[in-house]
Amino acid sequence: MIVVISSSATIDNEADIINGLFDEGMEVFHLRKPGDSREKVRALLNKIKPEHYGRISIHQFHDMAADYGIKRLHYKKKERRKVKEEELIRHKRNDMILSTSVHSLKSYSQLMQYYDYTFVGPVFDSISKNGYMSGFWKDMDIRDDKGAIKMIAIGGITPENMDRILHIGFDGAAVLGTIWKNPEEAISNFKKLIEYAS
Repeated sequence: MIVVISSSATIDNEADIINGLFDEGMEVFHLRKPGDSREKVRALLNKIKPEHYGRISIHQFHDMAADYGIKRLHYKKKERRKVKEEELIRHKRNDMILSTSVHSLKSYSQLMQYYDYTFVGPVFDSISKNGYMSGFWKDMDIRDDKGAIKMIAIGGITPENMDRILHIGFDGAAVLGTIWKNPEEAISNFKKLIEYAS
């Protein structure tokens, strides 16, 4: 599984690129706009084709999910610490797909069972965040550390290191910088990721 995370910045023709990525086979898109207002996030969602809403996960304004038939919610570390177990149980009863992020295998082992997958990393030095360096060792193998919650590698993922991600034992990869650093190359870079992952 290759997950694409939105740029936190506003991108020219962003919705067109997102729709194009879905058309090329993007399985899951994480809409993460921490600095944007509810109205701005809604305006972007309104430009995405409705047939793609089922594959979008939203990071903020979770209450908007019902307006768009979105069935995926992401919890940041801060939210994860505050969320009550009853809320997670209610979401799971409503067939929601829940995700979160961790930065260590210890944090992974402490996650509640209600999350379907978690981002783990940065596995490699980040492309999108300067100075966000990998805390993972080069020859890691996570297969013995995995539980029921799927582990999605994040941080510095490129077409060239996709095979290492799968060899290490991750269930997929999440990409941001590889897609949005040069938005005019977003779709071609996504196609390369797909090619190297197969």
